[in-house]
Parts: sequence; structure tokens; C-alpha cells
Amino acid sequence: KAHLLKADKYKKKMQRQMARRTKGSCAYRKAKQRYNQYSQDIANIRHDLAHKTSFALVSLADIWLYVFEALKMKNMTKKAKAKPDPNHPGKWLKNGAAAKSGLNKAILDSAWGETKRCTVYKALRKGKLVIEVNPAYTSQECSVCGHTHNENRLEQAVFICQLCGHTENADINAANTIRNKGVEVILSGEYTIKTKKKAGGYKKKKQVGTVCAEPIAKAIYAEGDNVS
Repeated sequence: KAHLLKADKYKKKMQRQMARRTKGSCAYRKAKQRYNQYSQDIANIRHDLAHKTSFALVSLADIWLYVFEALKMKNMTKKAKAKPDPNHPGKWLKNGAAAKSGLNKAILDSAWGETKRCTVYKALRKGKLVIEVNPAYTSQECSVCGHTHNENRLEQAVFICQLCGHTENADINAANTIRNKGVEVILSGEYTIKTKKKAGGYKKKKQVGTVCAEPIAKAIYAEGDNVS
């Protein structure tokens, strides 16, 4: 996290320098080069986090099943849509773009998608299984009795089941619920391993029309036609 904050700080600094300098100048190109370097550093830090986290997960000797939520990262990190003001044409309503931008950055910094991708192939090497489950209502479902209600999580960090009274940290309860769903999918026999399709053989394209082996000019002279 400290490395990300440092790289992001200097990235914003280079961005301000680019805005103050003349576009196309030598100073502008130097600032842009350093800006690109800090952007690459941020990507490398996220990539490193994903590899280390996935390696730690698959290295657990007594764990053979890994369950992830089937989250659509691209949709979750979309930019907030602009809201035109119906009463004042040409003006816009507040859409929480700043808060959404901060949330998107936090999601990308956590490298959820990259961690899942790395865990899949690393677990496969060790003969372990990685599956995905539907993420709907996982934060509102009790991991003990299965009761689902929006009042089970009145606070962000505390989960209290309204049926059985089970109390636990909300994130831990959600993780246990995801685990239970994954185990249910395996025991029910719904999960099937997809086999890769074999690539078909190469088909030679059919040639349209006749093919002339000799140049056109030689073919015309060979027929004895009069050419002026």
C-alpha cells in the first residue's frame, strides 16, 4: 500500500507538470515519460500483489477447493454517468463522480481479478479446483442458518442474523457464505469441468478463376496476337 501511494503521488505530480508545459516541447516529453513510468510502476505493484497472494493461497496444504464470486470487474469500475438537469438545460446534477472514482481506484488497487486469474492456473498445477458462484446476496445471507434479509447487515462491518441471532464480522460471514455455496455446488453435481475444444485442421482456400503461371505480357505474345 505504501508503494502504491508513493507511485500515485509522483504520478499526479508529473501530470501537473505536463499541464503546465507546452505540449510537444522537450520538457513536456520528459514529464510524460516519467508519468508513463510511474503508471507502469503501479501496474507492476498490482501484478506483484496478485502473484504473491495467489501463491500464498495455493500453497495451503489442507485446502483443495477455492471459491470466488463471479464479479464483473469491468462493470464495477465503470465511470459514473453524467446526469443532466431536466429543469436547467445545459447544466448537470451531482452524480458522485469523485466518490465513484475513489471506489474504482480502491477496487483496481486490490487486484481482485488478477488474483483470481493467477489462482486458477496455479491451483491447476497442484491438482486443486477453483470455481465461481453467484455473488447475489452473499453479504446479506447468514452463513449458519441461511436466512437472507437486508436487515441482517445494518452496519458495514457487523452482521447480525435476524432469525438465529448469529453475530460476526460482515466480511468473514460473507466469505463463509461464499464457501458454503461453493461446497453445495460441488456436492450437488452441478459443476462440470469444461474440456477444451481441439482446433480444426487447416483448410486450403479454394482458388477462384484460372491461374496464369507466366506473366500476362508473355502469354499474349505467345498466342501471336498483334500488339501495337
